[in-house]
Amino acid sequence: MSFLKGVFGIVCFGIALMSMAVRTGAQDTLPVPVRDYWPTADWKESAPEQQGMDSQILAKLKPYIEKELPTIRSVLIVRHGYLVYEQYFQYFNRDYKQGDTSITQSISSAL
Repeated sequence: MSFLKGVFGIVCFGIALMSMAVRTGAQDTLPVPVRDYWPTADWKESAPEQQGMDSQILAKLKPYIEKELPTIRSVLIVRHGYLVYEQYFQYFNRDYKQGDTSITQSISSAL
């Protein structure tokens, strides 16, 4: 009887696996988003509202970060390929080059 249970389990697993591989027609008709540019060396900037974000909420970030997260150096928010928020803290600015070797190794190993 346990042999039949094992065979039944394998058959059920196979059916479940095959059902996950079946594609529906709806997946084939999804539109591909069209971008008017692709960011390379520079990011285009945009007002948050133009990208579906609320600038009043973003304005609350700076005082919160200065008070609660004093070690943060910068915050950049990109939405739909456009830079919508850019803020630097302490003595850091857009031109400051900070070392990124440790984070690069972590990201590379995660991939």
